[in-house]
Amino acid sequence: MQIRAAEEKDLNAIEKIFDDIHDADESGALTVGWTRDVYPTRETAMAALSAGELFVISDGGDIVCSGIINQQQVDVYE
Repeated sequence: MQIRAAEEKDLNAIEKIFDDIHDADESGALTVGWTRDVYPTRETAMAALSAGELFVISDGGDIVCSGIINQQQVDVYE
C-alpha cells in the first residue's frame, strides 16, 4: 500500500468510494451522516485536489481510500 497525493486521474475512483459509502449508509449497513449530492461529492474532491489537500491510499494500483488533510475543522467537531 502507498499513501500519496491524489491526482486528477484518481477522481473517478474517489467518487466511486463516496458513492459506495452513500449506498451503505442509505441501506443501513453503516451510519456516516453524509448526504448524497451534498457531501462529499466529486466537486468536494476536485476542490481538495486543487488546494493540494486530497490524498489517497493505493493498493496494487487501485485506489482503496481517500482523505482530505488540512488544518480546517468543521463546526460539528468543535
